[in-house]
Amino acid sequence: MVFAPSFVFSALALVPILVAAQDGGITGPTSSPAAAGYSCDPSQCKLPNCNCASTSPPGGLSPSEVPQFIVYTADDAVQSYTLDSVNQFLAQRKNPNGCPIKMTYFTSLNYTNYTLVTDWFVAGNEIADHTMTHVGTPPADEINGNLIALNALAGIPLEAIKGFRAPFLNYTGETLKLLAAAEFTYDSSSAASVPVTDPGTDAFWPYTLDNGMANDCLEVDDICKGQPKIPGFWEIPMYAFFDELGAAGPHLMDPWLDAANGASTVNNTATLDYMQNTFTAHYTGNRQPIGLYTHPIHTSTTYPGVVPPNGTIAMINQFLDWAQTQQDVWIVSNEQLLSWVQNPVPLSQLDTFDGLKCSTPQVSSTEKICNGIPANEAGLLGLCDFSDFPFYTCYGCPEEPPTPSNPNPVQTSIAPARFRLPTNCSTPFWDPIAGNCICTSSTCAFTDGSRPIGPNNASLTGGGTGGSPAGASTSSSPTNSFKPFNAAPLNALPSGIWPTILIGCVGAFLGAFGVAARVTSGAKRKRGGSSPVLPVRSDIWFHDGNVVLQAEGTQFKAHQSILAANSTIFADMFSVPQPASGGELVEGCPVVHLTDTAADVTIVLDALCKRKTESLPINIIAAFIRLGQKYQIDAVLKEGLERLHYEFPTELDEFDEVNHWSTITPSDSLLIDIANLAREQNLLSVLPLALHGCSVKWDARKLTEGIKREDQTVATLLPMNERALFIASHDRLVLQADTTFLWFKETGVNRCSTRIACSEAIQQQTAAFFPVPRWHGLSRWDK
Repeated sequence: MVFAPSFVFSALALVPILVAAQDGGITGPTSSPAAAGYSCDPSQCKLPNCNCASTSPPGGLSPSEVPQFIVYTADDAVQSYTLDSVNQFLAQRKNPNGCPIKMTYFTSLNYTNYTLVTDWFVAGNEIADHTMTHVGTPPADEINGNLIALNALAGIPLEAIKGFRAPFLNYTGETLKLLAAAEFTYDSSSAASVPVTDPGTDAFWPYTLDNGMANDCLEVDDICKGQPKIPGFWEIPMYAFFDELGAAGPHLMDPWLDAANGASTVNNTATLDYMQNTFTAHYTGNRQPIGLYTHPIHTSTTYPGVVPPNGTIAMINQFLDWAQTQQDVWIVSNEQLLSWVQNPVPLSQLDTFDGLKCSTPQVSSTEKICNGIPANEAGLLGLCDFSDFPFYTCYGCPEEPPTPSNPNPVQTSIAPARFRLPTNCSTPFWDPIAGNCICTSSTCAFTDGSRPIGPNNASLTGGGTGGSPAGASTSSSPTNSFKPFNAAPLNALPSGIWPTILIGCVGAFLGAFGVAARVTSGAKRKRGGSSPVLPVRSDIWFHDGNVVLQAEGTQFKAHQSILAANSTIFADMFSVPQPASGGELVEGCPVVHLTDTAADVTIVLDALCKRKTESLPINIIAAFIRLGQKYQIDAVLKEGLERLHYEFPTELDEFDEVNHWSTITPSDSLLIDIANLAREQNLLSVLPLALHGCSVKWDARKLTEGIKREDQTVATLLPMNERALFIASHDRLVLQADTTFLWFKETGVNRCSTRIACSEAIQQQTAAFFPVPRWHGLSRWDK
C-alpha cells in the first residue's frame, strides 16, 4: 500500500552533500559538532531542570544501569482507524513492570474525533500538540489554539499537554521560543541523524536549551551556536534508524515506507534488518533511546477501501517482539522518557519509579458520566454534525468548528450546556452534564494550572461552558470500533469517516521527508523488465512549464508556481533545493511521479489552469474532492464541496431555493454516483437526499441491476448505500401508511360504530388515495 507519491524519497540520503554557506562552508551531517558550536558545563547544568546535550546516560549512570527505551509516537488526526493501527502493535504488550504500554499522540485537529482523544488520554496515553490545521513553521495561534480546543472539547487538562512536534518537522528558533512562552515542557521536532557508532553522532539524550540547540544545525535557521537559549525547556531528538549506507541511509518517520540500502523498492526484510541493527547499536552502546515515529494511517487495517499492509504490520510486530526479548527494554511515551531523564534511577529501581507505574482511574462502571471511559459514557456523547468533519464530544458542541482564530467557539443552543473540565477535577472524574466532580478522596485529587495562551499572552484556565453558556447536541452514541490498551470498546465515529486521505497524504510525505529536507522531486525510478513502457504526453503540456507530473504513464508539463500557489503539499515539495544531477528529467524539468489516476490529474490540472463556471460532470466534482483533499488544493476542494452542498442542502428553506442541476451536469446515473461519492468521502449531509432521490427515481429491481452510464459502465450503489436505502424506504412507507391512513381504522372513525356502517364512505375515501401517488418527501406543499 502506497499513500505518498512515489517521487518522494528520504531526503536523508542528501545529508552528506548538504553544505552550509556560512562559517567556512561546514560540510557533513545536519548536526556536526562544528556546525553546532555547542558547549555546556555539566557542573553548572544539573538535573532535574537542566541537562547538557550528551551521548552519555544522564545522572552519571553507566550504560549497564540504564534501560533501553523505545519511544512510540503517532502524528496527525485521531480517528478510530488510526487508534486501531496503534493498538495492533501495542495493545497486547506490557513493560517489564507488568504495566500496559503508553505512547505519545501528537494531535492535529482537522478530522479529529475529540471523544477519542479523551478516551485515549484517560487510558493513560500522552496527548501532545501538532497544531490545529497541520501547518509547518506554525504561528502562535496554531500552537495555542490546539491547546485551547483540546482542553475545551476533549477535556485534556492544560498542564497535561506538555509536548509539541512541528508538522513536516518544519520549525525555527522562533518556534521554540513560542513553545517556551506557552509553557510547553518539550519539543520533539529535531532529528538525530548520525549513527551512534559514529564518533560525531548527534544522538544525544534529551537535553535542555539552556545552552542552545545541538541538533539540526545545518538545516534549521537561527539555532545552534548557543541559540536559542531557553533555560529549562527540553528537546527530545527523534532518533533515526540507519541502513547499510550508514549516515547516508537514515530513516526517521515511518521507516517501513522507505526503500533500504539504495534500492528502489521497499523490502520488509531489509527494513527489519536495519531496524534490528540500529537497535543493537544503541543497546550495546550508551543506550540512547530509539524511536518508532509513526503516521498510523499507513498501517491501518480498518480504513475502508484500502488493502491492509499485512506484511509491514507483521514486520513491525516482529521487530517489537524481538526487541522485548532483550533485557531491560521499555516501550514508553515521550512524557515517560523525560520523567526518567529528569530523575534517572538505575534498573533496580524502575519497578517502583512513579513515571513508569500503571495508571488506571478507579471509576465504578455503574457511574453514568461522559468521562472518557466507554463503560461510563455509553449513550452520553454529543454528535457535532459539521459537514466537513463531524465529531463526538462529551463537552458540548460548538456552534462552528474550532479554528486558530476562534479555537473555543460558543456552545450551540440546541440542548442544555455542558460544563467544560474545571481546574480542580481530573478528566475521568468529571461529569460534564451535571457539572459535578465525583472524586471524593485524595487519591484522585487534581489541580490544573493556567497557561499564557490567550490573546496578548493572557493566562487561560479550563472550566465553564466555553464562550457563552448555551447548549450541546446529545445525539446517541456511535458504534464501537476500537479498544484502548486492554480496555473495553470505545465509542467512535464509524470506520472511514470523512476524507482523511489528507491525513494519509501528509503522513506519507512526512515519513519520507526524513531529517535533512522536506521533500525532493526528481528521484530516479527504476523499472523492472527489459522493455520499459514509454510515457504518453497529455494535452496539458505548457512549453514554458518547469515541472512534469506523471500518473499512470501519462505526463503533464505544468508550472511549479501554479501548483504551489494552490496546494500547500506542492508548495512544501518545491521549497526544497533539488540535487544537481542524477534526477529524472524531461525537457530539462524534474519528473514528479504520482500514484493518482491520469484522469483525476487531468481534471484537477485543467481546473487550475482553465477555470470553468458552468455545471460540471460528477466525475470532475469527485476528482476535485479526492485530489483537493489529498494535495490540500483548497480552491478545487472548496468548489467541489460547494457544488455538492448547493444541490443537496440540509435546510428546507435552502432546498426550496435550489435551481436543481445548475452546478452539476445531469446524467442517467448521477444520483447513484453522488451517493457513492458521499459515502466514500463520508460527506454525511449529502447522503440522505441522494439516497432519497435514488428511491424515488428507481425501483428496487432497477437499483440492484444498476444504471448504465454514457460510457456503458454500470453504476450500482455501494453495499452500505443499498442497505441504507432499502431500510429507509421500508420505514418511510410504514410511516406514510401510519400517518395518512390511520383514520381508516375503526377506532379512528367517531361517527361509525362499525366498518360496515360506513363501507360506502370508506370506499369513496379509499378511491381518492389508490393507487398511491409517487411520494416525494421534499416536494413543496403548494405543488
